[in-house]
Amino acid sequence: MTNQFKKYVKIEFDEFINSRKIYAINPFQFSKHPIKFNYRLVYIKNKNAETIAFGCHDESRDDFPDTDYIILNLDQENTKIEYKHSEFDHDENSRYESGTITLGMSLFEKICECKEFKFRVSGKYGDMDFSDKIAYDLQKYCQQFYNNAFDPNKYQKSIAEEVNSQSTSGGCFIATAAMGSYDDPVVMTLRRFRDLVLLPSAVGKHFVYNYYRISPPIATWLKNHQNICKLVKYSFVIPISWAANILIRAKNLFVNNAAGTE
Repeated sequence: MTNQFKKYVKIEFDEFINSRKIYAINPFQFSKHPIKFNYRLVYIKNKNAETIAFGCHDESRDDFPDTDYIILNLDQENTKIEYKHSEFDHDENSRYESGTITLGMSLFEKICECKEFKFRVSGKYGDMDFSDKIAYDLQKYCQQFYNNAFDPNKYQKSIAEEVNSQSTSGGCFIATAAMGSYDDPVVMTLRRFRDLVLLPSAVGKHFVYNYYRISPPIATWLKNHQNICKLVKYSFVIPISWAANILIRAKNLFVNNAAGTE
C-alpha cells in the first residue's frame, strides 16, 4: 500500500486469531431531515470468513432514527439489506443509533462497478431517497476504500477525483459555478463525459488532473462576478455539454456495435 493512501484507512491484525481488519478512518456523512447519517466501511477477514460492512452511527434531534433496512439500486437492480441495530443512546439534545449494514464482498464490488447507483433508507421516518450527488459520492467513497485497502490502481477516476468523506466534493467546478447547481443536467452530462470518455485514456486523465488543479479558484471568482458567470454559462459551458453529449452517444454506439460483432 502506497503512502498516499495510508491516511484513508487503518489496518489492524490480530495474530492470535489470524484476523485482519481494515476500516476507513473517516465516515461518509450525509443527512436528510431530521437524521444525520454516518457510514464507515469496515473489512474483516479471518480463517472462517471474509466480509465488508457499513458501521453506522446515526443521529436525530426528534426521536431515535430506528432504521429498518436500506435498498441499493445498482444498474436498476434492487438489493434490500437489513439494518442490524447494536446500540441506542441519547443526551439532552439528540438520540443516537448504532448498527451494521452487511454488504459482503460481492455486493461491495457491484457498488464500485455499477454505472447507475441510487439508494434508499427506510425506517420510522418512512422512505428516504437521496440525491444523485450523495449517491455519486457514496460510490466514490466505496471505490476509494477499495483503492486504499486492496488495489491502489483499480478505480482511476476515484484517484483523479478524490472524494471528500463529508460529501462536499465532486469536481466540475467551473460548470457547477456557471449552472448554479451540482445536480444541473448540464453538469451531470459533463461528469459522465469525464468518466466515460476522458478518464479511460492517459491524455484524458492528464487533462482531468490539471483541470482539478486550476479550476477551483476560477470557479470561486466566477461566483463573485455573476455577469461574467452568465457569459461563461451560455458561451462556454452549455455548448461544451452539447458536444460532450454527442461524444458520449458516439462512444456508446461504438461500444454496442463492437459488442454485437463479437
